[in-house]
Amino acid sequence: MIELDVFVSCGAEVADLRDIAARALAGLERAFLRGLDAPLVIRYWDYRDEPPAVVAHGEFSAQSLRMVDSASAVIGILGATVPTVTSQELLRAIERYASGQADNVWLFLASATKGDVHRNFLRKVQRKTKMTVLYQEFDGQVDFQEKLFVALIPYMVRKAILDRQTLIPAASGGVV
Repeated sequence: MIELDVFVSCGAEVADLRDIAARALAGLERAFLRGLDAPLVIRYWDYRDEPPAVVAHGEFSAQSLRMVDSASAVIGILGATVPTVTSQELLRAIERYASGQADNVWLFLASATKGDVHRNFLRKVQRKTKMTVLYQEFDGQVDFQEKLFVALIPYMVRKAILDRQTLIPAASGGVV
């Protein structure tokens, strides 16, 4: 069984896109498990499903950063802003990717909202990680969903099918 932990990072202003990403991940898991009979389980954590709690000042992002630390891959979705927690999550994810601790980070940016706040964030990421982030612009929910599938499907195929083939030991002996 192949298990992937995928984290979705975004601000509240694009929470509808978080929902689209969650449905896309669930749909891909069904397609691999049922359609391809490939043993792929995709775990996805959503802070909105957590029970209410009170946390110490400055610790709001602690749980999501722990989830980023355990993720195989991270999907970042930016609207008009780069909220503080989202910035922390994405920076951590890119640091993990740069060090080989994570498989991938995909960053999506609403093209209508692209501005200085995004350029400043990307410069900060480059300064701290020495990585240049290539992002995918999108126009609306349908375009986002299409571009998300185009990014995720090759990754999922590699993890569920191609990587699995390398795990299957070659048959020993001669011709039967």
